[in-house]
Amino acid sequence: MSSPELTPRLASLAQTGAANAVLVARIRTGDVDAFEQLFRDYYNPLCGFAERYGTPPDLAEEIVHAVLARIWERRRSWIVNGSLTAYLYAAVRYEVLDGRRRAAVEARALDQSQRDGTAPGMSAARRGPDEQCEAAELQRAIARAVAHLPERSRLVFILRWQHHLSYAEIAAVLEIAPKTVETQLNRALKALRETLGVFAP
Repeated sequence: MSSPELTPRLASLAQTGAANAVLVARIRTGDVDAFEQLFRDYYNPLCGFAERYGTPPDLAEEIVHAVLARIWERRRSWIVNGSLTAYLYAAVRYEVLDGRRRAAVEARALDQSQRDGTAPGMSAARRGPDEQCEAAELQRAIARAVAHLPERSRLVFILRWQHHLSYAEIAAVLEIAPKTVETQLNRALKALRETLGVFAP
């Protein structure tokens, strides 16, 4: 039985959850006022959250703008399972970390191109036409196989192998346990091996 001191807090959380569910439903229907309320309620806290990762204020604002703009653009298919607050913070965190990874990859590519004397994106060692065709076909086969995975396994696979997130980061983004991440990833790899015959990521 809950203590008397906890009851108001639990009631407040329940009201907030219900209000957020209504807010999400209104945004999905294209309610501009509801979206403006979401913006007012979360914009500054999300910017502050992004800055805690060492993100400059102007870039933090860009990231939050991008997250919120994407919600509005995809509002008809927008689904929030669980806490709206957790969803928004996870989305911003993902954008911050993904931006860092992209910047690191671009910096490495630029550094490598300067050492090789090639333009960024061009490899010094070129593949022959046969190798290029085989590699392209393999990539298409993998993409088709990944597209047929169950949704949760597909998300885990993409976050792990394409975005290089750790198990803990994937768990935070998807709001699941790290053990569930491991289980879903193993299922995805097994399915891909069976579909492709040979697959060694």
